[in-house]
Amino acid sequence: MWRAPADEVCAAAIVPGLTTRLSPATYPGRYSQPYHALYLPEKKALFATFKMAGNLTIHAWDRPDANNLVSFDLRDIDRPQMHVLPLHGPFLPENIVFSPRRQMLYLTMVGHQHHQLATVDISEYPLLRLKRTIKIDFEPNAIFFDAAEEKLFVLAIDGKLHLFNPDLLRELEWKKLPSRFIMHAWHTDGARHAYIAPFLSRIFSLDTATLETKRSERFTAGGSIIEFPEWGYLFHVDPVADRMGVFSVPELRPVKSIKLEYKPRAVYFDAQKGWLFVGDWFGGKVYIYDWLTMRLLAPPIDVGPYLRSFAYDAERRLLFACGKCGVYLVRLDRLIYRSF
Repeated sequence: MWRAPADEVCAAAIVPGLTTRLSPATYPGRYSQPYHALYLPEKKALFATFKMAGNLTIHAWDRPDANNLVSFDLRDIDRPQMHVLPLHGPFLPENIVFSPRRQMLYLTMVGHQHHQLATVDISEYPLLRLKRTIKIDFEPNAIFFDAAEEKLFVLAIDGKLHLFNPDLLRELEWKKLPSRFIMHAWHTDGARHAYIAPFLSRIFSLDTATLETKRSERFTAGGSIIEFPEWGYLFHVDPVADRMGVFSVPELRPVKSIKLEYKPRAVYFDAQKGWLFVGDWFGGKVYIYDWLTMRLLAPPIDVGPYLRSFAYDAERRLLFACGKCGVYLVRLDRLIYRSF
């Protein structure tokens, strides 16, 4: 499942003028694969965690020098500049959250028995400075801030919420959540509520001020989740049932359930255009729909197998896709225009 793809498979996903691989072609062969990406429009920069492909399970593919934080300076989209912060060692860099007030990235890093939180100063970007790492005794699987950026929320896979002081990286308290096996979470910057998708359970909301939770009515399998308050919807993909669910927020009332012909993992939404992006996990294809009609706006886009996550530049209509072949940039303005 995590084996490095053949060079020709990755090269076939590059379409001149439409699809570009931002990360080096050598990364897949070095067993370095992207996990999570975060686009910051104020810096016109993409940040992606790359981790060793063995995933702490296949030791022959666990190469510590594959663990890095990689950024792409995209101010000139035709001449992207890559910068690398080495995070070499036994910990897998995974999820990222940004504090605008502190100009700091916060990373979760997963190990065998012990795990870490790390902070990276990007106040002088493109300079990346690792400021601090701390050991934690739980496996983190999601991270976000409250609305005021006064508390750092770190969710453990075993169903516990850990609250940290983001300046001191000191744990303040912890709370048991209504479900175990936390897989994904989403928090919109400045919002009061976060939304959490456990494995084989029900999506629930978390009030970041009171820590109260509210569960939805629908049972899901814990795929990616994303809220778009402009439309009042939450999108969730289920790779077990091959479905996408739509919920109203903050009520978490089921609105729609859409059957798909592939196993979805990544999901994103352009609220201005009404474009919905869904990624075929194993097939490595990006499907772009008109949200209201669920009509495909373009042929499926190949970005290489094992498609994990998306990031998006809404201003320039640039979609970033992370899979085993690396980080790909898709020029949606050109692709969708040419499809009609």
